[in-house]
Amino acid sequence: MRTLWLALPLQACIVYTQPQVISTTQLELDVDDEIGIDLRTGAGDLQIVGESDRSVVEMEVTLVRHSSGPFRMVSDADAEAAMDLRLDDAGDRVSAEATLDLEAGSYALDVVLYVPASFDMDLRDTSGDIELANLAALVLDDSSGDVRIEDVPGAVQITDSSGELDIARTGPLDIDDSSGEIDVVDVIGDVVIDDDSGEIDVADVTGSVFIEDDSGEIDVAGVGADVDIDDTSGDIEVRDVVGVVTIRDTSGDITTSNTGDTVVEEDSSGEITIQ
Repeated sequence: MRTLWLALPLQACIVYTQPQVISTTQLELDVDDEIGIDLRTGAGDLQIVGESDRSVVEMEVTLVRHSSGPFRMVSDADAEAAMDLRLDDAGDRVSAEATLDLEAGSYALDVVLYVPASFDMDLRDTSGDIELANLAALVLDDSSGDVRIEDVPGAVQITDSSGELDIARTGPLDIDDSSGEIDVVDVIGDVVIDDDSGEIDVADVTGSVFIEDDSGEIDVAGVGADVDIDDTSGDIEVRDVVGVVTIRDTSGDITTSNTGDTVVEEDSSGEITIQ
């Protein structure tokens, strides 16, 4: 048997495990009477920070490449030319965008944005992790990636396809989620969650909690009003609720303790423990 040796150029064997920075662009906009910002972002990680007494919106956009080699379909120059970056004054709001007009290639735009803490935000994002803190209110439409939100005293509305949601210290919260774990703590107002799959943990809510879930364990603790859960499968534990706990469940164990009252309207299988 004859062994065949194939010699390849060294470049073909190089594999980058960390994103390669191609370029960084900084944009600034002075603000005065604006009350919020509308932001559109594509693939890439996003960090948003609200700061008190800030009068300038700053956006830093870094073009990164997540893979390399001799078979790339798009060059770095093509990726830079495909960047669509905007930071404009649009009346009483700021309009911003950081997207890539590419049909192929392993490029992304990582964005760091600084805004006044008094701003509300309407954010549309496709993929990548999001970290957001210190805004007045938030509307988020996200496709994929983990999301962490902190210190938003106004209403928070989230539509998410996949990825973990970690939310702390907000006003009234509304979540429509397809998959991924949801962790919520310290909400002033009601919490409404419509979820397909993934574990749900909710704690320390001044208002009521409404959960509609297909699968995954649910843990709710420390609620100042009522709790209403409509669940298909997964264990449910509810404790320390001032108001009435109402549960409709198909399968999984149910445990409640230290609640105003517990009403299990429907349960097909699993143990029920009321303490």
